[in-house]
Amino acid sequence: RQMTLGVTTLHRRIEAQWRKLRPSVAALAAGQVAVLQHADVQALVDTCTQAFRREELELLPMAHRLLGDDALAKIAAAMDARDRASGDRP
Repeated sequence: RQMTLGVTTLHRRIEAQWRKLRPSVAALAAGQVAVLQHADVQALVDTCTQAFRREELELLPMAHRLLGDDALAKIAAAMDARDRASGDRP
């Protein structure tokens, strides 16, 4: 339970950091002038790196042991579809 709480906390931090950066990134993608603060971008990169490392080293091996390949593939597909449908993928 502690492991999933830690990963959830990291993901909430990623969401908050992305909400802050998204308007500037969207403006840049649209060819507009925008400013991105290095510290804000670095914070997002660092949080993502921390979350991905924790998931790969702790959460995914446990999930694989408990659920198996087929169930994990279904979960991954559902998460991917949800992210694409929301249009809010960092």
